[in-house]
Amino acid sequence: FIYAGYERAVRVFDVTRPGRAIETRPTAATRKSRDGQRGLLSCLAFSPDGSGLYAAGSFAGSIGLYVDNAKAHVALLGGHTGGVTQVQFTPDGLYLLSGARRDGRIIAWDVRNTCQPVAEYVRSSPTNQRIGFDLSRDGSHLFTGSRDGCVLAYPLHGPPSEPTTLLSYADAVSGVSLHPSLPLLAVSVGERTFPLRFGGKRRSEGGEGGE
Repeated sequence: FIYAGYERAVRVFDVTRPGRAIETRPTAATRKSRDGQRGLLSCLAFSPDGSGLYAAGSFAGSIGLYVDNAKAHVALLGGHTGGVTQVQFTPDGLYLLSGARRDGRIIAWDVRNTCQPVAEYVRSSPTNQRIGFDLSRDGSHLFTGSRDGCVLAYPLHGPPSEPTTLLSYADAVSGVSLHPSLPLLAVSVGERTFPLRFGGKRRSEGGEGGE
């Protein structure tokens, strides 16, 4: 199956049955509804524990937790000041990390008790540009890009500590990805710029759309 986020809905495509047969799972009745998860669902992630639990991030700033065999969300998380652009479970499936545009925090949640976040990890993300992160295979470290051109590494276990700067670039680091089996880290670097009339360059605010 392929799961895709839409405006106030998740759509499920059965790849074994080609055609227009699509299951639509609404997350909110209307755009102004007080119940459910509103906005464009911009990112999805399944828990690796095989329980059928998955997370959906919305450009409205919320994160919904859903179970594959149920229609309604089991939890609705807030906390971000901008649209959520990435959600990712730790390898053991016990924690969920989320990042958002125009929000300099990656927030960690315990999926067994979602009353409040368990940790926050700081990076530079002041624009609409998506800034990605990834987790080590053993779930011990968080690696994230940053608007200021740094690749940061945070330990996820033990007391809070300052990040280690692994790499530094002149432009924003918009994505990081760890190889699943080799000690390799891939990064994507760059942002849109345009020349000013009197010389110099001006960085754009990023090219992501709104809700």
